[in-house]
Amino acid sequence: MRHDDILNRSRELNQKLTVLDTHLDTPSRVLNLPDWALHEKSEETLVDLPRMRAAGVNAPFMVVYTSPSLKGQDALAHALALSDVISGWVEEYPRELSLARAASDVPAAKRAGKISVVMCMENSSPILEGRLDLVRTFYRLGVRYMSLCHFKNNHLCDSSTDDPLHGGVSKFGEEVIAEANRLGIMLDVSHISDDAVRDHLRLSKAPIIASHSNVRKLCDHPRNLTDELIRGIARGGGVIQLNFAAQYVSADYLVKYNERKALLELKEKEIDERFAGQEEKAKAEKEKLSASTPRPPPPPLEDWFEHVDYIADLVGKEFIGLGSDFDGIGAWPGELEDITSIDLITAGLLKRGWSEKELAGFYSGNLLRVWRKVEEVAGR
Repeated sequence: MRHDDILNRSRELNQKLTVLDTHLDTPSRVLNLPDWALHEKSEETLVDLPRMRAAGVNAPFMVVYTSPSLKGQDALAHALALSDVISGWVEEYPRELSLARAASDVPAAKRAGKISVVMCMENSSPILEGRLDLVRTFYRLGVRYMSLCHFKNNHLCDSSTDDPLHGGVSKFGEEVIAEANRLGIMLDVSHISDDAVRDHLRLSKAPIIASHSNVRKLCDHPRNLTDELIRGIARGGGVIQLNFAAQYVSADYLVKYNERKALLELKEKEIDERFAGQEEKAKAEKEKLSASTPRPPPPPLEDWFEHVDYIADLVGKEFIGLGSDFDGIGAWPGELEDITSIDLITAGLLKRGWSEKELAGFYSGNLLRVWRKVEEVAGR
């Protein structure tokens, strides 16, 4: 089949299948784009309503992301503001969008011609110490998966990119896991430490997910998953949703990324010393520095497909899905432009011999299987 024919077939399939993406950071962009509306195309975002329609994306998982720099009540207020953004979209576009509160809502929305928005939480620092009621509050608002921490440790859990504090999940983190199981919230292990993933595998009575993680054997970043952890997630019936972030895709890109990062950190330290006590000036200088320091050229999309092939060979195609991280990353494989580029993913999988049934699993079936199981455990 010619390339153009494969692309046309891909576009047809994407409109036919239920397509979900478990990690979109578009809500965080909104806070910096107060005049932007979801139905408008913007150069500042990779996702909007027209492009989701064009891509055939039926179930975008919109992220309530809280920066590790926000603590306590500030973290809680920020998370509530983002959940309000997501709920506001659903209210503003009632003919286009609905909020998915159960796995069954996703296919039902597709049958009704709607896009089903799923709310999720990246970094659960807004769940303040001892406040299990806040897990229930965010569940009622619509949160259906949560990761306990982000790039830094918090009171719940150790991060994969910080020095160990708890040796995995904290005592209160264990209570949050149990409450998530009781309510029917999926547990996401992207960003948490290896020991914390092992704690999730041991403690959770339901399957777990990695909402946007790749293979460490192919790209040695601590954010990526070891073979042991991939096997553990699959053995428990979970799923690994693969990420487009260039530094988690390509080993070669990661080396250059780290070199640039080290250079920036050195120069940012000098800026902090030069503009001591002048936070706004220091911030502006750092932004100028970042803009003037070239990023490495993006890796080819083929590098990302190597992660797909690796997990398929290691544990099977029924444990893989898509968690692009669009609108939350600075670089991605060069062939991709935005959410509409999902047709290239379908085309690449077709070229690899994936059947329509396997594609249906990749795009939604595998994740919905986990979600239904999580609901079943909660029901017990």
